Amino acid sequence: MKHSILAIVLLLLLKINSQAEISWTPHLSTVFAEGTSVVSVYFSDTNKKYAVLLNTETNVEAAGGGAKITYNRIKSAVFKIREPIKRVEFPIAPDLTAEYRKYALAYAPKEVSEFSNFEEASSIYQINNWKSYRVSFSYGLYGQRIRHCITFLTLESGQQVILDLSSYEKEFPSALELSEHMIRTWHELENATPGKSLVN
Repeated sequence: MKHSILAIVLLLLLKINSQAEISWTPHLSTVFAEGTSVVSVYFSDTNKKYAVLLNTETNVEAAGGGAKITYNRIKSAVFKIREPIKRVEFPIAPDLTAEYRKYALAYAPKEVSEFSNFEEASSIYQINNWKSYRVSFSYGLYGQRIRHCITFLTLESGQQVILDLSSYEKEFPSALELSEHMIRTWHELENATPGKSLVN
């Protein structure tokens, strides 16, 4: 009996260890197909690489253990893909809205204390069996009105990642459109040239 229990425990440990977590440190790679090349930024676990596509007006750098993405034509926008400070559990409990807002506000600049125009939304990305919850809010910073949204995204593996987007309010719709499009290009990367790490 003891041997059977030990065997089950070992199998469970092997299963847990096999579900390697993705590192959000970005790498650049180029895939060649049909006479053209496609540039992407990818993230990897021990076995696989997962990528999102980039256009020529997108810049990526490593920052804070994750990826920082900026856009040439929307100067105020900053899009970060990063580890969560606080994990949000699914399914979302409606009575915990205040708690979720608190978690999201932890990603705002430290010098900001007054927030307004809160919005919440669930199931932003209905793909890949993902679960998501978004909190959006506004604030003033250095004489500008900023719109900021935090998306708690849980992947099919159960790993959670934060999608952190901010920009001037007037530019936010365009910034959101670009970041949404990028995340929806998520795919497993194959046949890529060796990646270039963006860690300085």
